[in-house]
Amino acid sequence: MHLSVSSILISILLASALIVIMQWMLSHRAAYKALRIDFLSIFAIIIGLRLFLPFEFINTHTISSHKVLPVIYAMGNQQLRTPTASITVLNIFKIIWLVGFVIGLMKLIYDFGQFHKVVINLEPVPNNYLAPSVAELIPEQVKLLYLPIRVSPFTLGVMQPKIVLPKIQLTPTEQENIIKHELCHIRSYDVLKRYVIELLVCIYWWLPLIYLFRSQVNQIIEMNVDYQMVKKGSKTEYSKYVHSLMSVASLIATQPQNSQFNFPQFTINEQPTLEDRIFFLLEGYNVRHTSLFFKVVLVLLPLLITSVIIEPEHYDRKDMEGTYSVIPSSHKNYILKKGDKYYLIVKGKNAGRLPNYTGAKDPKLKQLPVRSK
Repeated sequence: MHLSVSSILISILLASALIVIMQWMLSHRAAYKALRIDFLSIFAIIIGLRLFLPFEFINTHTISSHKVLPVIYAMGNQQLRTPTASITVLNIFKIIWLVGFVIGLMKLIYDFGQFHKVVINLEPVPNNYLAPSVAELIPEQVKLLYLPIRVSPFTLGVMQPKIVLPKIQLTPTEQENIIKHELCHIRSYDVLKRYVIELLVCIYWWLPLIYLFRSQVNQIIEMNVDYQMVKKGSKTEYSKYVHSLMSVASLIATQPQNSQFNFPQFTINEQPTLEDRIFFLLEGYNVRHTSLFFKVVLVLLPLLITSVIIEPEHYDRKDMEGTYSVIPSSHKNYILKKGDKYYLIVKGKNAGRLPNYTGAKDPKLKQLPVRSK
């Protein structure tokens, strides 16, 4: 694997394009007829991995840019001088990026600390709040907390999971479906997934589409739990679960929200996704899987988005003038091969990449030995 400015730029462009495509899939309900939650989940994982690992891989093929990228690289390498020092434009951007990441990470930690202070002061759920049959579903290690305001139930905590229930009067059936839903979040480590996404947001804080991706992941997490809840149930159980979601959504919609309570991004807040999830479930009783064709496309997608990278002809041609006349037998003058890329090494120093080495006709260049290290 090799990390470079080009690999980061290409990864961001490809991931951005995939985020836009996924938004189209999530916002057009007709797409559900062909693409279901299994496809959307893997699609989101591919986007996340590409952003976390913006590297060139073994299967990556390099395409040379003769106009656009060389100009960008030249701008990035411009020196900005002060009376005491000089710094390139690219390094300034790196510093701004790093500072933004540190601020975002510190804010995430701060929000976690502040929310923890709120959580430790919450009271356990009253003994008479849940029906006895529902209370038996709660594992011993899971704490049930009571939030005396009308918000959607939510889950928090990874090592010590907690389910927070709101001040809403629900039937035993609705209570059962809600508790099972939240327990599914815990078994799927969905809170941990949210932490990972928040770290990704801290890294790419300057990229507007990363915030859209965060919302998409939240929606997919909820849709996946809904799928887990109904995939093995009967038609009656399916209907009861959908009715429970609609009931919670109706109760929350008719009550004023508490302006003093804000959900941190690392909690599983279900309220913004309820409407889309209900429409997803009302699409039909039969729980569908994505067709074989789209699954094949999904398997090939990671290979396609890592198969090409565009790099500039960024070496300085003036520095290379006359280098082809070096004595081939000198151990300090050779062609360095890294994967499908070739670099000219003169007197032990890298003089730049040779994007067209395999097609070069200069006999003096071809006289230089090719080494892998």
